[in-house]
Amino acid sequence: MIFFEWKTQSSDDGKRGELLVRVTHFAKKLKWQFREQSGHWDYGREPELAHWEKLHSQARARYQRGKLDYKILQLIERGLADARRQTQTTQIDQLSMRDDSAD
Repeated sequence: MIFFEWKTQSSDDGKRGELLVRVTHFAKKLKWQFREQSGHWDYGREPELAHWEKLHSQARARYQRGKLDYKILQLIERGLADARRQTQTTQIDQLSMRDDSAD
């Protein structure tokens, strides 16, 4: 089992606080976990693009040091590409909704 962990700032619901992010690789899948300062782990939260980028950065560094299998790096890169596509699609949808409401 391989895991990555880091702290970042959370801005959910307008509250700023520390967010602990943990990603575990097990059985060819990635499991995302998030913990706010309240101390409860959230397993259902979807990772944001920034989370995928941070994970990719850590994974790439481990791979370059010979501490991560290439297949795991590929899995993370596919997830990052999907997150980028989803973000672009969401932005396009938001723009089209603005254009529709302006008419």
